[in-house]
Amino acid sequence: MNYIKFIEKKKSNNFEIFFTNKSICNYQYLKILKRNFFLLQKLEIFYLCLKIVAKYFPFFKKHLIDVSGNTFDFENKLNITETKLDLLPDEILKGKKILKQYNFNPNLKIVCITCRDKKYLKKTNKTNFGYHNYRDSNINNFIPAIKLLLKKKFIVIRMGKIVEKKLKINHKNFIDYPFHPIKSDFMDFYLAKSCYLWIGSNTGLDELARLFRKPLMVTNMAPVGILKLGYRKSVFLTKKLKYKKKIIGLSIIFKKQLNFMTNSKDYKKKKIELKENSSNEILNSLKNILMLIQNKWNISKKNFIIQNKFRNSLFHNVKKHKLDYIYCRKPEAIICSYFIKKNNWLLK
Repeated sequence: MNYIKFIEKKKSNNFEIFFTNKSICNYQYLKILKRNFFLLQKLEIFYLCLKIVAKYFPFFKKHLIDVSGNTFDFENKLNITETKLDLLPDEILKGKKILKQYNFNPNLKIVCITCRDKKYLKKTNKTNFGYHNYRDSNINNFIPAIKLLLKKKFIVIRMGKIVEKKLKINHKNFIDYPFHPIKSDFMDFYLAKSCYLWIGSNTGLDELARLFRKPLMVTNMAPVGILKLGYRKSVFLTKKLKYKKKIIGLSIIFKKQLNFMTNSKDYKKKKIELKENSSNEILNSLKNILMLIQNKWNISKKNFIIQNKFRNSLFHNVKKHKLDYIYCRKPEAIICSYFIKKNNWLLK
């Protein structure tokens, strides 16, 4: 999404006009945006024309802002603010009725899970997004974690609009959402708003957890340059990078300039193999975040030392290689203690 900002000097107020492009991934999101912003749909050509004019007349340049793809919270604002893009009371009531229609117990807590694969972009876009395939994960690795949650009497919902594999889990409290009649753009938002925990895997849909300030466990993150370390209620695991059959640590990742590599072809060129999180890592990380939520995000002294080691190592490499991007002013996200203990290569 892009927007134009007009500044009235006397009152020091902004008048902002937002534009969407033709591709709308979620119409409930569009509906919420229209409630909060002056948004023009299907008129992006106006923004693009002004962008061309701005090349020749610098006056216009300061009023044109491209916000597409910029989802980094550099100042940790998510930790101290509430969402303004919320559902209305009647929408929340609508969501409850839909769940009740399918006989789900309203007293049980909901856990949402995403697992990225290439089918959604392949089916919804003419552009070849194969360069994003390095982000994919195997949904079967989440099965032990799903079974634990069901055992603990959670409603577990595997999220997504279009996915490759159907999960073979037959349980009254499990919804394989992409194949279920409950699926809709509206329910994407309602379930995110209502959930107790969101387990993500480097997908766009995971942003709904941050939008509603929900506890978030992010699996299979790569590269380290896109880690969103500012959000306090998050625990993350990274994919392992293998070079010449050996897993490499942060120092080599930065040395080989892999820290911000976001193209599958580049990984192949540099002979880097990406190894995703195992079912055991996901299961034990789930136990970790459930305990953190229960303890109101208070971590032990031992865990605090682990977090600092990772953060210090990360920022040491950022400074050493004179990088001009900053992850956040103050990292507050947690790297899973179980994961880092089993994968101390990450600190090397």
